[in-house]
Amino acid sequence: MSSLQLRPRFRKTVDLEAQQIKDRVNRHIKRPDKQIDATVIDNHVILRLLSDEQHYWSPQLSLQLHENDQGTLIRGLYGPDPKVWTLFIFLYTGVGFIGLIGLMYGLVQWSLGMSPVVLWIGLAAGIMEFVIYLVASAGKRIASEQMALLQQEFDKILLQK
Repeated sequence: MSSLQLRPRFRKTVDLEAQQIKDRVNRHIKRPDKQIDATVIDNHVILRLLSDEQHYWSPQLSLQLHENDQGTLIRGLYGPDPKVWTLFIFLYTGVGFIGLIGLMYGLVQWSLGMSPVVLWIGLAAGIMEFVIYLVASAGKRIASEQMALLQQEFDKILLQK
């Protein structure tokens, strides 16, 4: 997993049918010693920690199951709660838009021979984008232990009979 990726992904092919994987997930979350909860919808499985273990940065593991000749291709995506991810995308987009408008206006001022004071908005927006990225990366580091727990539980699900 790349350290630059805010939402790490993986692919894994297993020699099980998608229905077998979904059945194993359903059996796993009914155990009394479970550490995760799951939602299964068609060929999509979402694994997350129990609600009393979750915090703002808690990850979830989203799995897409695609059957093929070798078995089932599992495409996994680690990410924060969708509300948190939406907030970060909104911030990235909003700050980027403001920066773009500031750069355009500042360049127009410059081309007209005026003082391009508004160009500083573009620089400030770039710095804010970098700060938002650093905050998201810090959240990923905070959630790394829980990501490892989700991975361990997912591996247990695949290994159970």
